[in-house]
Amino acid sequence: NSTPYFVFFCIISQKMEKENKKVDKIEEKNKENIEWDEITEEGVNEELLFQNVNTIDLEKIAALLQSLSAEIEQKEKEDINFYLSAGWYKYTLDSQQFNEVINMGNDAIKPLYLIIYKSPNQGSYEYICAMALSKLVNFDDITDSWSTSKEFLEKFNQKVINNRER
Repeated sequence: NSTPYFVFFCIISQKMEKENKKVDKIEEKNKENIEWDEITEEGVNEELLFQNVNTIDLEKIAALLQSLSAEIEQKEKEDINFYLSAGWYKYTLDSQQFNEVINMGNDAIKPLYLIIYKSPNQGSYEYICAMALSKLVNFDDITDSWSTSKEFLEKFNQKVINNRER
């Protein structure tokens, strides 16, 4: 009797169809172009930036990447080879937290920018935020590399301004 298999197949097919629709919606939303009216030749319009950042997304991203940063710090204390080999980089890219932020797509872009912009520090947390933002906006293709989160922000702002002038 193949009826139970057919029922099982139908249930699985429905679930897969729902998942595919979710993925399609996310992909469609992430194709939307991000407007950067907050970034001008004169600097960053902080008031506008705050208005355009979803607080819930901001808090979620901050919590995820702060926990990742703390995890990495702990691993570096426990394992000198992890520390010396810069194992944190691959660990970050493979981490559940980093990938959860990346999977937020466009919703993560302005909150990440705000975190880097407002932070007085340039530590591993800020660097990880810059890595995520870079990945989300395809900033990897830039000819100039960056070594700190603030340097990333300067180059990012310049790219936004240059793209607007075209």
